[in-house]
Parts: sequence; structure tokens; C-alpha cells
Amino acid sequence: MLPADGRFAADVQAASTVPAALQFEFARGCAVIDGAVERVGGYGISLGPGSRGNIVSGTRFRDLGAGAVRSGGSVDASSSAFNSANEVSDCDIAAGGRVYPNCVAVLFQHGAHNVIAHNRIRDFFYTGISVGWMWDYLDSPSQGNRIESNHIHDLGQGLLNDMGGVYLLGIAPGTVVRGNHIHDVTCRNYGGWGIYLDEGSSFVVIEGNVVHDVSSHTYHHHYGREVTIRNNVWAYGGDGQISITRPEEHVSFTFERNIVVGARSPGFMGTEGARDVVNYNIISDLNLFWDDDPVAGAVRAANGVKSSVADGSVGFALTQPRDDAWAARHDRHSVTADPMFVDAPARDFRVAGDSPAHALGITPPDVRDAGPRPIAERRHPLALRTLPDPFPRPRG
Repeated sequence: MLPADGRFAADVQAASTVPAALQFEFARGCAVIDGAVERVGGYGISLGPGSRGNIVSGTRFRDLGAGAVRSGGSVDASSSAFNSANEVSDCDIAAGGRVYPNCVAVLFQHGAHNVIAHNRIRDFFYTGISVGWMWDYLDSPSQGNRIESNHIHDLGQGLLNDMGGVYLLGIAPGTVVRGNHIHDVTCRNYGGWGIYLDEGSSFVVIEGNVVHDVSSHTYHHHYGREVTIRNNVWAYGGDGQISITRPEEHVSFTFERNIVVGARSPGFMGTEGARDVVNYNIISDLNLFWDDDPVAGAVRAANGVKSSVADGSVGFALTQPRDDAWAARHDRHSVTADPMFVDAPARDFRVAGDSPAHALGITPPDVRDAGPRPIAERRHPLALRTLPDPFPRPRG
């Protein structure tokens, strides 16, 4: 029963080879609606090669050995085995990774024009939503995907590393990450991020999200190009709010009209040396910065160093304020001021009517509708009865 080459499902990123309780291949126009998948040893549902136009909606996933839904097909977008136009929406997904803790709650590998929206995802040990499966700047067929209005929280739980509430991989034009509420992502040693764009992630729009209370950074950009980041709230990252692993010569991202708030954790965080925060090649302006307990000269930007802790974990300490150097290149029209949240201690990040965010042209995000919608508001094909024919055939 064991593989001869010694490789097991747990070896592979995201436990992506683990089978599912319900497995579809070359499925077209199928629907899993308002049901439940519980107490299974692997993934709940697999949309295998050639799955197109399918929907998983209103489904409850509980007590899973791996994740809830996995979609993966051919890397060739012209192949009949390529996956596209699938949807996972309004699902309640909890308590996964009990056999394979490195699984992803909703994993979409190669595929285009998919929708992952209005799900609640919680109590996993690794990433919440992962889209894309092509490393570096190689051609990727994962384009035009939408990750919208999901509520993702309580991930990692101090067990694993290198994870995100939402994780993207590879060139992804047309992909949008919008209106998600992500919080409480906790790693073991490093990489407890809110939104995480990994190797080569490019041409993505990230807007209207609220990300807060993660152990590392609220937004982490490994490397990629020309990402647009606007009208988000980034707050209370443990090591800062925004970071880049590998600054490059081209523009990594444009960062405008965001609210960035820390507590002794700067807006942009780098490390001393080649990864100095001032070397970030980005466009950043018209943002609102604040820190509840500021370090002098390190509200907007700073560097730090990693250190090993006695218990084996990895610490990170701010060592070099860089606000002045940052101002020479970035955020010339940004403002440092209290954003006037409705109730920051209760994590209500809506803003008051006289918040300085409005003068900067920021559209403050409201993520109260993130997560599953009431049944009457869902728009999947089976939610409503067939309407009367407005063009009856003539009689006689």
C-alpha cells in the first residue's frame, strides 16, 4: 500500500495529492449544493482534470483529514483536461488538516476564471485559500480568478510556517483578491502572513480587504511585478505590515490609498543589508499611516533582524528606523494620523465620517458581509425557482 519511491502525500506542498471523498473528473455543470462533507480522511471534494462550470455552494465541511475543496487540471489551457469557471461559494469550512496539517482549505492549482467567494474558513494549520501552481516567471494558465468576500481566520495555530490567509503563486493577470476579512494567522517560526504573493505573482489586484492580527506581516510579497494594492486596511502585524522578500529592479507593486496601522510595528518592514526597506522598488502614495505605540522614526518604514529564541522559535526585532530615508522616495502625499476606527480594540475597522482617510480619497473597506450569505441572497443556479417564461408561445 505504500509508494515504492518513498514519497507520500504529506511530502507535497499543500498535500495536493491526497484523494478526496467526492472526486470529479471531466465534470461539466455539476453542483454540490447545501450539503455536508464531514469526518473524512482526505480532502472533501476534488474537481479533477477537465472540470468546468461546476459549483460547490452552501456546503458544510467539518473534521477533515486534509482540506475542503481541491481543483487541479492540465497546465495547458487549450487541453480538454484544463479546469475553468468553477465556483466555491457560501461554504462553512472548519477543523481541517487533522491527518495532513500542511493541506490548504480551498486549493485551486492550474485553472482560470474560477470564483472562491463568501466562504468562512477557520481552524486549519496552514493556508486558507491557495490559487496558482506555477513558480517563478514561467507562463501560467491561472488567470482571471476571483477571491472575494471570504472570512478567513485562526490559521497556522503555531504549528507550521510559510502560510497565508490567501496565497497566490505565479503570473496571474485578471486575478482579483477583494473584500476578504483575514485575521489570526500564527506561524511556528516564520511566515504567518495575511495575504501572501509568492514566487512570480504578477498583475494581480488586491483591494478592499481587511487584514489584521497576524504573527508576521499582513501583506507579504515574495517577488513579482506590477501588482495593484489599494483601499485595504493592514493592521497589527507582529513584525510590521508590508514586506518584500526579494526586491527587484522592476516595480513590484503600486500601493495607494491604504490604511496602515501598527503597534510598535512599522508600515513597511525590511531587513538590514540587501533587503533594506529603502531598496523596495514600489510606487507608494496617498496612504494613511498610524501606530498606536510608535517607535521614533519608524512609523512608516524600518529594518530589523531575525534572532533565534531559546525555545527554537525565530524572533524579529526592529533595529533601524527608516522613515526619513523612506520619505525621500515614497509616500510624499501620504499622511500620518489616527484613522479614527469605529472600535479598534474590538477590531471594527470601519472609519468615522471625519476620518482623514476620506481626504486622501481612500474608500474604507467594510467587510461585514464577508463569509456565507443568507440563502435568499445567494446567486447560484439552483437557489431560485425557474421564472415564468416571459415570451409564451402564441396559441391558435
